[in-house]
Amino acid sequence: MIAGGRWKGAVTGMHKRCTSRTPPVHRRSAALAGLLLLLAGCGGLGEAPGYRNPEAPIAATTRFEPARFAGTYYVVAAFAAEGQAPHALPVSYAWDGAAETFAEGGPGAPEARFAPLEVIKPGRLRPVGRSNVEDEIWVLWTDADYRTVVISDRAGSFGQILDRSPGGSPDRIAAARDILDWYGFDLSKLEMAK
Repeated sequence: MIAGGRWKGAVTGMHKRCTSRTPPVHRRSAALAGLLLLLAGCGGLGEAPGYRNPEAPIAATTRFEPARFAGTYYVVAAFAAEGQAPHALPVSYAWDGAAETFAEGGPGAPEARFAPLEVIKPGRLRPVGRSNVEDEIWVLWTDADYRTVVISDRAGSFGQILDRSPGGSPDRIAAARDILDWYGFDLSKLEMAK
């Protein structure tokens, strides 16, 4: 054990020996690399916004039935930047039972998604020919009659509450919000459609 002032001197001496062997350029490079890793971890490098806590559990509904999911819905709520309320736009999912794919369309369809969509697992739709889970649309919840559904991706970079009518039902919207909350979504960023 080093006592008193000798401890400070020993630490200072070790610091000088360790740092004097590392050229200044390498120290700056290491510092820059650390800063870039920190920014990447905070989402500071321009990655898509996340609306959910990535530590929270998330799952697609296992009681998904493609033929019952098919049809036209309206976006009644969506995650958006503050003050940018979505519009109650229609989105349709046309089921082709022979090809076992959905054609997705309409002005309310999630951006950056492509049709046709194949069902790869219950409640998980992926553009045909794609293999990344990031490209998938997950049906997180639907009421028993497929009047209201919640869709998102696993990362939570988008999320929507869809309903068969433009306004939706208050009790089903409340249930959809509870599902989003359960899966770790930040409900303060969920905007109701105009």
